[in-house]
Amino acid sequence: MNAIRKIDNRTLGLIIISMFYITVKLTCNPLFFRHVEFTINLLSYQTTMKVVSSTFIYPLVYVISDLITAASNRKTAIIIIIFGIMCDGFFSYAVYYVSLTNLPHLMTNTELKNANFVNYMGAPIWKLYYSGVIGTVVTSIVEILIFNKLYQKMKNFFSSTILSVVVVLVVHNPIAALPIWNEPDYWQVVINGLFVDISFMIIYIFIAYLATKLYLYNKR
Repeated sequence: MNAIRKIDNRTLGLIIISMFYITVKLTCNPLFFRHVEFTINLLSYQTTMKVVSSTFIYPLVYVISDLITAASNRKTAIIIIIFGIMCDGFFSYAVYYVSLTNLPHLMTNTELKNANFVNYMGAPIWKLYYSGVIGTVVTSIVEILIFNKLYQKMKNFFSSTILSVVVVLVVHNPIAALPIWNEPDYWQVVINGLFVDISFMIIYIFIAYLATKLYLYNKR
């Protein structure tokens, strides 16, 4: 009975982490189209950063997938990643398809405002998905493979995740930002995004690292 209970708890934990993975992945879609600007002050150095909003949470996608790998195995993580990408496609196409349908003749101002928002997001969000789906599949699986190899050798989640995610982000970010290629600040957004990605990734990994240590400590 205890063995069954342990298996059930582990499976439940994996399901919760997987749901969080898909939620973060879907949240990144609309946030990609909202740029934000902020100023960084480091001693006497001051610079203005412009990034897409998804930059702040996108590193979580890799951190969570690494947690799934560490909690289960490489094969399970890849299956969940592929399923997450399929969910992403369903979400993106559903928004795009609805934006193509006819609006009712009688609508309140609020209803019309909400409908126009969906119409505005429809085509770009679907284009963002299908133009980058191959790159997303490749980079997500490659990151898992790199992490799994490093984790087996180093036995350190923190270091393994940082190294594997940095390698993937350097390649992934310029490709992911191709929908805004024609904008004059394309490279500024890419470089700033990479800086913010890595900064937040370290924070997320540290939180995940502490969470795993706390979990292992409580199991003793």
